[in-house]
Order: sequence, then structure tokens, then C-alpha cells
Amino acid sequence: MLSLSEIEQLINTHYRYENPQVRNAFIFCLYTGLRFCDVKDLTYGNVDYQNKILKFEQNKTKGHSGCGTRRNTQGLWTNSKGKQSTACRN
Repeated sequence: MLSLSEIEQLINTHYRYENPQVRNAFIFCLYTGLRFCDVKDLTYGNVDYQNKILKFEQNKTKGHSGCGTRRNTQGLWTNSKGKQSTACRN
């Protein structure tokens, strides 16, 4: 798991000819712990705005998942059960 300072360092790193869409997806992956293969297929239909949850089927495991989008008091992302997580779990 990366520390917040490591995440910030990655976010502040740029390179020539970077793709802004891939960059944004990468940053999203950093904050949520999702795999890029799952993020690239997300649509607005996966977002449950009322409960602040992403709902999707994991490509690797083909299991249904949900991922919360809340930060705890340390600024770390938590899963839908309120636990600190580096990845969304079933």
C-alpha cells in the first residue's frame, strides 16, 4: 500500500506525451485500489450516487463488487464497509 506522500509524488509526476485520460484513470486507481481493467469499463451507470458506491463486476474474478468513495479521517479511502482498503472486495 502506498503512503499519501507516495501517491502525491506519483500524481505530481508528468512525462512527455502523457495521455490525460490514462493519467486520470491511473489516479482514480490509486485512490480506489481498483484494477485498471475494471476502471476502463466503468460508466455512469455503475455509480450509485445516493449511497456513494461504485457497482461493477470484477474482470479478474467475475465477482460483483462495490466500492465506497469516502475518505476516513486520515485521508485514506475506505471500502463500502468503512474499512481502509487497497482494493475493493466482494
